[in-house]
Amino acid sequence: MKNILIPTALNADTAAAVSHAVKQSSGSSLTISLLYLNETPQTPSAAGWLRQARNGYSSQQQQTLEQCRKLVSGSNCTLKFQTQYSLSAPLLKNLMEALEIGLVIMTDSFRNSDKKINRYATKLLGNCKCPILHLGETASNGFNKALYIEKTRSRLQVEELQQSLGAQFSFRIVSQAKVEDGAEDLLVPMLSQAIHQNDIDLLVETRKPERIRLGKSDKVGLPESFGLPVLSVYEEIS
Repeated sequence: MKNILIPTALNADTAAAVSHAVKQSSGSSLTISLLYLNETPQTPSAAGWLRQARNGYSSQQQQTLEQCRKLVSGSNCTLKFQTQYSLSAPLLKNLMEALEIGLVIMTDSFRNSDKKINRYATKLLGNCKCPILHLGETASNGFNKALYIEKTRSRLQVEELQQSLGAQFSFRIVSQAKVEDGAEDLLVPMLSQAIHQNDIDLLVETRKPERIRLGKSDKVGLPESFGLPVLSVYEEIS
């Protein structure tokens, strides 16, 4: 299995993401990279720049980082912490290739961050080709049964999707629902019932690359509205 990237604001849910990454490794040796993003400090001197960079973490953030190190210490995984100042699509692409990333784990705190650079990174990652696991509101002990929410524009069939994910994940897709554009709200009762009856603990969806608009605020999608973890799989534009 390839390495795992966790973009982080160093909030408490980062530890839950690291814990899940360790479980996802299944005892294999891999690197879990925590990526902390910051705007370039606005200071005219190099000394001032370094001073701001060093003092950029609160005591709570430092405690979270220490907790993450403890979670990884008893496994075969290696924890890498990287601070990145400024970000672009080519830079992120090169970084993920250099780190050999095969999975991104996204926490709620990072995805809903007020920091402009974090919002930008979330949109950039959506255009990357590796799967993105959005952790839900509660910690997960692993995934067994998944529901595939198939979008009308998607060409990926459930069998093809299961086969492509089989080498990286052990869950089974046991149910699927086709979602028509504009009719998402009508499906909520039916999907809630399917989730309950089939003991679903993971939702799977596909995504396609989109033009990035920084001023545009994303509304909560149908999968995220159920509070379960969502695995987003990249689908090429045909």
